[in-house]
Amino acid sequence: MLEIVDEVTLPGMAALLTAYLVLHLNADGRVIATETVQAPNDACVLDLVRARMDGRAIEVWDGVRFVEHLEASDSGSASLALGTNWYR
Repeated sequence: MLEIVDEVTLPGMAALLTAYLVLHLNADGRVIATETVQAPNDACVLDLVRARMDGRAIEVWDGVRFVEHLEASDSGSASLALGTNWYR
């Protein structure tokens, strides 16, 4: 079973990760919660966020750079698969 890990504890791994800001939005598009997700690149963070979506729209940011807006309906399209080396 694949487990999504919030913190990476491998030595030297933190230097390879980017801390992305994830905004959880209500039906009106207002921010109702935020979280930080660490991932090595945009594609990986989007896979991780899709796998954890809770039926609300989400925006992903890398500092001031907008990455993606995901509608609640996007949650079924996660491509994270067992055996994927997302840390590369």
